[in-house]
Formats: sequence, C-alpha cells, structure tokens
Amino acid sequence: MHILILPSEHLVTEKAPLAGVFQLEQARALARAGHKVGVISVGVITLRHLLAGYPYKEQEQFENLYIARRYERIFVPARYYPHKFFQKKVSRMFFTEYDAYVKEHGRPDVVHAHNFLHAGLVAAELKDKHGIPFVLTEHSSSFARGGVPEGLNSDLRSLCEKAASVNCVSLSFKKLLNQRLGVNFEVFHNIVDDIFFEKRRIEKKDDYFRFLNVASLDDNKNQALALRAFSKKFKNQKYRLAFIGDGPLESKLKNLAKQLGVVEQVEFLGRLPRESVRDEMLKSHCFVLSSTFETFGVVLIEALACGIPLIATKCGGPEDIVNTGNGILIDVGSEDQLAAAMEKIVKTHDNYRPEQLQ
Repeated sequence: MHILILPSEHLVTEKAPLAGVFQLEQARALARAGHKVGVISVGVITLRHLLAGYPYKEQEQFENLYIARRYERIFVPARYYPHKFFQKKVSRMFFTEYDAYVKEHGRPDVVHAHNFLHAGLVAAELKDKHGIPFVLTEHSSSFARGGVPEGLNSDLRSLCEKAASVNCVSLSFKKLLNQRLGVNFEVFHNIVDDIFFEKRRIEKKDDYFRFLNVASLDDNKNQALALRAFSKKFKNQKYRLAFIGDGPLESKLKNLAKQLGVVEQVEFLGRLPRESVRDEMLKSHCFVLSSTFETFGVVLIEALACGIPLIATKCGGPEDIVNTGNGILIDVGSEDQLAAAMEKIVKTHDNYRPEQLQ
C-alpha cells in the first residue's frame, strides 16, 4: 500500500527536532512493515526565526520512505491571520509539493492526516479533487485550551463526514471531541520508538533516588508543581529531580529552584535527542508528569518501555496509561497529592519490577 502522511506541524528540523516526531516514527514503522510511505510537511516560519535562520532539508529519502518539507516565512504572528486565509496558504504549499511528489513517486492509495488544522482540511480538499480516501487522527490539546474557535465546528463536522475514519489519542479526548462535534471518534494511541525498548533499567543501589520530567518548560506542563512537591518532601536529602526540555519558563523555574532551596538537587538538562532522553530515563527511578492537560502523554509509555514507574496528573491522556500496577495518578494541580505520591514511590519502588511494567 502507498500511504501519504500529512502532519500539521513542522517535521523534525534542526530548530525543532521534536516537532512531528511521532508522525515520523509512524511513517518509519509503516515503511518497515513493507508499505511505500511519503510524508509532506508544509507550514510557516515565524518571526522568532527571522534573524537566527531556519535551516531544514527540503527532501529526504530512506529506502521506501520519502519526506518533502516546505516552510514559508511570515512577518505577522500566525494567530493574527484569518483562518480561511491561512488555510489557503497551507493548501497552496501542499498542492505544490503534492504535484511534485506524484510525478516522482506516484499517486498514494490513502492519506493519514494528523490534526484537523491544517492537515485534515487539506486531506479533505485532496479527496474532493482527486478522490483519494483519508483517515484523520487528532492530537492537538488546542481543543481543551480554547485554541480552536467554535465557529469552525461546521467545517470540522463536514471534514469528519468525508473521512474514512476519525480517530483521537485517548478516551478522555474522545469524550471532549464527541461532545463538541457530535461525531464518534475512535481511540488510536500513539506508538513508541523502538529505541525505548532496546534497554531496560537495571535495578541497583544508587547513591540517590532520581525523579525525571520530560516536556517543554511551559505553563501547561507545570514543572513548578513538581518542584514544589519535591522540595516539600526531599529538600536537603539524597534525592534528585531532573528536567529535560526547554521553553519560555526555563529561567523562572531555575529561580524557583533557588527560592525553594533545592537548586543543588535539581538538574536542568535542556533539550536532548531521543537516544539521550532514553539514556536519562534509564538513569532515573520514577517519571513525573505534572501537566494541566495532555491528549495522550507519549513520554509516559516511553518511560514504561525503559522500565520505570510513573506519577501523572489526571489530565486526560494519562488515565489511559497509568494504573496501580505501573504508578500513581493524582489530581491536576495538587501539590500535596504529588508530594505524597513521590514519597510513596520512594518507599514502594522495589515493588515496581522493570521487566513487568506495561
């Protein structure tokens, strides 16, 4: 089968190495399974990259996987563009790349669009023009955070009617989308990159117990909650808390660690490649997700693949993943519950055998 994948975001570029990484992993998995796979990623380069530049590979080929990228600069923040104008811009870029793709690789049998905006709408337009069926998987937390205007509901329902299948990535997200659009979504969980299964944590007596968080440093990921909970139970003791990721709140979080008196116990490791994330998971004892909202939470299944137990907020996706056999769920924003869960994991850690976590 010839499958064309359409992300709604940039696809693993030098400046954004994690953008679209799940779509790329899906493409690689399908290619390994023997399918012919293409990925066309289109989008815009915003003002924050005006001076620093934004290098990316326009084309890549890996055996039976082909990738095309096309990103154009804009000089006004994307949020100020009218939806229809922005969609036309994305559509124009896509069809330029699509025509070149078909000449080189032939017509795809099916399209998998990731997210309504803007890949889903492009896939619906492609079906109208060329009759190619498509499936849609929605990932975006913008629905829960008010980023998708209600005025688009009619367009989104129409898109769902055209799709061969509409999916989302967790049960709670399915409920949210069903209520909003009156459409029955199926749950289609994200996959885990093979590298996270290559090794499992080997139990050993460490000098200190280490908690780990992997996420963008922003309001939604709420690392401040993890810092406060950690300081409440483990200040000036042989415990560590590590953060992987960067983002707008990095300096504030570092200052908070100083204010709480745990700066010597907290590591800010910055943005790391996937293999390094895996290695840091293998050096940790517990993964902590403190988010306000997650449509899924792929870092949780990555941590489980490495053999470490979980603590996560009941913020949507984690409820599909975390159970009493692999970790602890807490209420969103509860510092006391998170502190108590971290303390409990320390005391019961030997009960979570790496080879049995799933």
